[in-house]
Amino acid sequence: GGILMGKLSTVEFAYGSSEHNAIFGDTRNPWDLTRMTGGSSTGSGASVAARILPYAMGSDTAGSVRMPACLCGITGFKPSYGLISRFGITPLSPTLDHSGPLARSVYDIGLIMNAVVGRDSRDAATVSRDMGDFTEGLDKDIRGLRLGVPWDYITEALHPDVEYLFREALGVLESLGASVEEVSIPEFDLTSAMLIVIAGTEAVDFHYKNFRERGGEYTEAIRRRMESSRFLPASVYVKAQRARRLLGIRLAQTFQQVDILVTPSLGVTAPVQGAGFIDVRGSRVTEQEMMTRTMRIFNMNGVPAISVPCGFDPNGLPAGLQFAGPLYKDKLVLQAANAYQIATDWHKRAPSM
Repeated sequence: GGILMGKLSTVEFAYGSSEHNAIFGDTRNPWDLTRMTGGSSTGSGASVAARILPYAMGSDTAGSVRMPACLCGITGFKPSYGLISRFGITPLSPTLDHSGPLARSVYDIGLIMNAVVGRDSRDAATVSRDMGDFTEGLDKDIRGLRLGVPWDYITEALHPDVEYLFREALGVLESLGASVEEVSIPEFDLTSAMLIVIAGTEAVDFHYKNFRERGGEYTEAIRRRMESSRFLPASVYVKAQRARRLLGIRLAQTFQQVDILVTPSLGVTAPVQGAGFIDVRGSRVTEQEMMTRTMRIFNMNGVPAISVPCGFDPNGLPAGLQFAGPLYKDKLVLQAANAYQIATDWHKRAPSM
């Protein structure tokens, strides 16, 4: 029953985080038109941030809902794998692909979830699970909630301006009665290789026939990625899936220790369009790594994760705070994020258009 307002820009085949649509042109970040919006749900992030739309849907294989939400200063939610049908979305990596909403607030996200969650026979991955009303209990306090921060993983590529805002956000959460402790998940370091292998192999499988017959119509960046993935041995894909299982075991153990994991959504604010590399603490890091590092870790095992605004850097660019929880604990993740939004007003700020 929803009214479709229009089709929004996306990275070609959703296969990338920083490449923009070479056919239709770049999507501009409303906070600074020289900056990138992140991908692949570029148009969704920009249109909601610019107040063109109250909400939009996106796809998330390695962060493509939360990334534009972070860079554009809005709220973006990747629910548990299987809660929302992906019917109608061109697959990238079926075992990693999620669908999720982008909106101005966690409460709006809850309203949208009520409308879109449910079993769909057209998407075999969807589950029949009664999640109840996603807005119910959103305003509960988080006193006693145990929050875990994987400091050893996130500090490796964390800009000082974002680290300052992240620590300030942790202080707010502690003032609300939550406890914060450090956790270590070494398997996070394997997720870059997991993503390259799993997403690459599954993308080639889906595009195989089309790529052989119309390969010249793919843009250079996507074509190069497809061609390199064609030569991955099956044994490497199997090993990536085994590593994915190990990460799932570690996450389950960690969620016995803490209720929610908290990270910066991204280690930087929006880079300049086409930067290629980003300087962080004296090191040059690729855009691809910076844009997926803290995002992909929650796609591998389908756990729910949300990005909410948590402040602005000296250039006036928004930063994001990410909450993630156990599978199907989506309402707990939304509750923690909403408690932060009730205590702050970052999500109420809009770019001057």
